[in-house]
Amino acid sequence: MLMVLVFKHHQILIIAAIMFFGLLICFNQTQTQTQTQSDESDQKPNNNVQILRIPIEDRVDLSIDDDHNVHNNCLKRHVQKIIKKLQQTDQSKFTVASTIKGILLLIKKYWNKQSQICKMASIALIMINQMDATYDLVKLPEREILRLIWERIHHPINKSVQENLEQCLIEQLADCLSSPSELHCCEGRIMRLIQTFECIDHDDIVQMKPMWAFKEEISQSICRYRQKMLDKESSYIKELDSKPILSDQDRNLLNQFNQRLINKLNRKFIKDYVSVGLLTMEELDDLTKIYYDSLYDF
Repeated sequence: MLMVLVFKHHQILIIAAIMFFGLLICFNQTQTQTQTQSDESDQKPNNNVQILRIPIEDRVDLSIDDDHNVHNNCLKRHVQKIIKKLQQTDQSKFTVASTIKGILLLIKKYWNKQSQICKMASIALIMINQMDATYDLVKLPEREILRLIWERIHHPINKSVQENLEQCLIEQLADCLSSPSELHCCEGRIMRLIQTFECIDHDDIVQMKPMWAFKEEISQSICRYRQKMLDKESSYIKELDSKPILSDQDRNLLNQFNQRLINKLNRKFIKDYVSVGLLTMEELDDLTKIYYDSLYDF
């Protein structure tokens, strides 16, 4: 039984290597063809290369437990803005074909250092290239978005961090695999690839937060801001905050204090989250309601 498992493991490694170098050779041959043929290759994958047989439709994993929270609306809006930014800074130095070839060469460069990650990245890239899916949210082919990411990595503004971005791209490509032979959904892949720039890009264009992160951040802000306001109040109000039994007058005074707090917090949160497009007003209301209601729980 052990020999069979070892044999299968070696089979997987051999297949992955054959796929990787087969596609690399294919792209090297493509470069010697005419410019017209090169342009045509941007529109569709090379049908002569049989890599992994995948259905025409994208394999979709709609699990809400996805680590990247890919179906979160605020993240979707942020991805739209990032892709728009990538389009605005696009210098059109690369075609889709040259992008795929460039990434394959990059993977080959790091193969000896990170063989497992590079193997996964190469499989994901091959499947993405063959699938040629379209990201419906922005009506762009996935391979075109990958080209925009490659352009941004090689933009002069990111020259000092280019190597870091390249390594992150390999890691994010590897993370696009949900299993050894399947990919996450198209939206999940795009969000992972976009995260290549998080905390590295010169302009810090990626700051992706899931809804739970906003919720935690807002709850902490409410606690800090309430204590800050309370510290400035009279000693009588401070005593009311810990008083076990309240009179009607006490409740009225605390209600007034809490309403002032809510008004100030709303102004702050609208400025920090809504006005910059991180949250909608409805989302902000949903996140703050439970905390605001708890202020009157006395």
